[in-house]
Amino acid sequence: MRIAIVSPLPSYPVFNGAKQRIVTLGGFLKARGHSLHYIYFATEGMNATQYEGMKQQWDTVTFVRRRGAFERSRGEYFGVDDWCQPHLVDEVQETIGALGCDAVIVNYVFLSKVFEGIDSSVLKILDTHDRMSGRLELYKEIGEAPGFFYTTEDEEKIGLSRADIVLAIQENEARYFRDAGIEDVRIIGHLPQKSVPRPTDNEVPKVGFVGSANKFNIASLTQLIDEIGDSDVPYELHIAGSVGNRLDRTPSYVHTSGFVDDLTAFYQGLDVVVVPLVVGTGQKIKTIEAMSYGKPVVSTGIGFDGIPVRHEMHSCGDLASIVRSLNDVVLQPRLLEDVTLATQASFEEYETATMGAMEEILAAFQHDVKGNSDAGFCRLKRVWQESVDRDFEQGNSANSSDGRISELLDETISTSFAKNPLAKYRSYKALAEEYARTRGA
Repeated sequence: MRIAIVSPLPSYPVFNGAKQRIVTLGGFLKARGHSLHYIYFATEGMNATQYEGMKQQWDTVTFVRRRGAFERSRGEYFGVDDWCQPHLVDEVQETIGALGCDAVIVNYVFLSKVFEGIDSSVLKILDTHDRMSGRLELYKEIGEAPGFFYTTEDEEKIGLSRADIVLAIQENEARYFRDAGIEDVRIIGHLPQKSVPRPTDNEVPKVGFVGSANKFNIASLTQLIDEIGDSDVPYELHIAGSVGNRLDRTPSYVHTSGFVDDLTAFYQGLDVVVVPLVVGTGQKIKTIEAMSYGKPVVSTGIGFDGIPVRHEMHSCGDLASIVRSLNDVVLQPRLLEDVTLATQASFEEYETATMGAMEEILAAFQHDVKGNSDAGFCRLKRVWQESVDRDFEQGNSANSSDGRISELLDETISTSFAKNPLAKYRSYKALAEEYARTRGA
């Protein structure tokens, strides 16, 4: 199959959670014989090194330049389409048509408008990465000006409803999307490659954190350092990633590395990983990443959201509890071993569930010769519902439009399963009658 990926992020270099997710899912599909075509809407720009790196990741790379600043259209909020500029919709439609893509994965709800320019025969998958409503309130909670995209619940629902399949990163967000009326929501967590843990021989225990300079990370680390204090700290705190460059205070036990070329070496040198997040949404890819190296993780509940909790130190109630846990675990070898084994068990459970979910998504890409496609079923139901709703608005009965609805359903089957002619012979009449009964028509 030919699959297009639309993203506002350059996929190379892979230095944050969102890019890791894009590359991991793309790599999973590519390893199973699909061709992947990356369409980058250049919200961050792109240099020659990035372009060459992206060409190694994907079968083709299309660069779409951003034109001007993004303006809010909903008062203090962005409208769901404020970041999706009209020329992007046109260029995605043209590129997908030229490549003959069978499916498209759009990253982030604020680019979902591109679905409207794509033929109905193309399977449309929205990878949300995160819930975008409610984010402004989280920024206000930590006293920071908002960063990245944020919108209202109503606007977000508009974007979600454009997809055949919506991907959520963890159960809490999947539940929210379903409660918003989205029918086909699948959970796909981040899945890094598992590494064999190596013992350390540090004279002073090393506690580590990896993160970009987003405002949630900065606020959380700043508060952690304040909670630890300045004296009698039985470990060193090593911070990798750009967040370390944004801290106002770094006591002597704090060591910042900035961007690291070899993340494996960084993790292998740690005795414990800390995830002290006090605010945030979505799944914490930094937690999954640390777990994949077999390292014991001490975290707040926010840091383990959507991840199996197998030890009380995976879900500390506040930063004071985080500090107490770190002091205990670095000084008690038996406790360190317990947290290590619990973290490894948690990752194995998470890995099994995520692999199963990814195989389900892979199956969604396959054309069922009997036409039993959940995504196709959703498309048929939308045609039926829209048609009946129009008749009700015009004062007609549902029965009076049976002939026209049959034609619409027939047309939808023909287009939705254009590459699978046998699916056209599915008994859509029974399907339509079943849905009519659910509406009381």
